[in-house]
Amino acid sequence: MLRQMKSWTTLDHTADLAIEGVADTAEGALEAVCEGLLANLCDVNKVPKNKVIQIKANGIDEADTIASLLGELLYTVLVERWAVAGVRVVSLSKVAAQLECEGEILDPRRHAVKEVKAATFHDFSFALDAGGLWRLRVVFDV
Repeated sequence: MLRQMKSWTTLDHTADLAIEGVADTAEGALEAVCEGLLANLCDVNKVPKNKVIQIKANGIDEADTIASLLGELLYTVLVERWAVAGVRVVSLSKVAAQLECEGEILDPRRHAVKEVKAATFHDFSFALDAGGLWRLRVVFDV
């Protein structure tokens, strides 16, 4: 499936980081939010795409699945020390999701990483808008 349109923006939000991804597919909207999160964690332009890893998550519903997947992405960067330059949604359902991440082992001399604590359910929304675009909004605790 071709993803022709995908973008993300940071929204005004007190004390936290809010990102909205907009795309012509649900997968594209999730990829856009992931890209926005990664851009807020480190300079992705300085990360070569040397290796590919998979991240999987399950949940009890769509919001839980997406929050869990974003939590796994944060864990991969902040705990497993993996610098991620790009993502592709391999699969997405209401109860399971999988990302393919391109990047390399984090090198503190080249990758300055900012702290983001977690994806939250506050102000979460994921829906098809009147114009036929998918919109995913996630607030992250920083």
